[in-house]
Amino acid sequence: MFRVEFTPAAARDLKRLDPYVRSQLLRAATILSEAPYPSSSGRIKLLVGLQPPHFRLRVADYRMIYRIEGSHVLIVRVAHRREAYR
Repeated sequence: MFRVEFTPAAARDLKRLDPYVRSQLLRAATILSEAPYPSSSGRIKLLVGLQPPHFRLRVADYRMIYRIEGSHVLIVRVAHRREAYR
């Protein structure tokens, strides 16, 4: 089981969102504690060209960008899909 943590920037991003969207994203973060690696569902993908490797979790129109550090999942960005990769 992995421990999920938010960077201060990701926590700020999350705090600015609508409460309904925020609850969806927090529910999805609990999924990351059990299975943070890509699977056949397509919700999690490896982002190309970043070191250390980063992943993205798709939740409706929002994306959670995260990396895995040992037994921790560190969420570094939470944003709408049009802004997530900038």
